Amino acid sequence: MLFGWQCPVHFISAYAGSFYWSEDGSSWRIVDEFSDHKLTAMAYANGVLIAADEAGQTWHSTDGTSWKEGGTVSDPKAAAANEGSTFVIVGSGIWHSTDGESWMPVTDVLLPGTIWDVSYGNGVFIAAAGGGEGSATI
Repeated sequence: MLFGWQCPVHFISAYAGSFYWSEDGSSWRIVDEFSDHKLTAMAYANGVLIAADEAGQTWHSTDGTSWKEGGTVSDPKAAAANEGSTFVIVGSGIWHSTDGESWMPVTDVLLPGTIWDVSYGNGVFIAAAGGGEGSATI
C-alpha cells in the first residue's frame, strides 16, 4: 500500500508488515507505532490521516509521524475520505467517523459478505462487496 497527501507531498508505505514514512519519496524511516501491526486501510481528509490494521484497531495522525489510537472496526479492508472530514472504513461492515478517532457502524446499508473496497468521488462514497455480489452508495 502506498499513500500520499498534502503539500509538500508526504508518503506512507506499508510493506511486508512494516510502515514507513517519507517527506521526499527517497529517504524513508520506519514508524515504530506500527511495528507489530499489519495495516490494511488508510485515508486522508482535512488535515487528518487515518489507518487501520487487520485486527480492526484504528489510529489517527495530523503529521504522519505521531499517531493516537482510535476506536475499533471489524476486519478492515479499505478506507476512503471526502474533501471534508468524513472517513469510511469497510470490511465485514461499514463504519464512519468525522474525527478519525470515534467510529460508528453504518446499519442501513446491507451488502452480502465482505466489503473489499470503498471510494469517494462526485459527492458520494461507493462500496463494493466481493465476487460481484453487490455495491452500494453510502
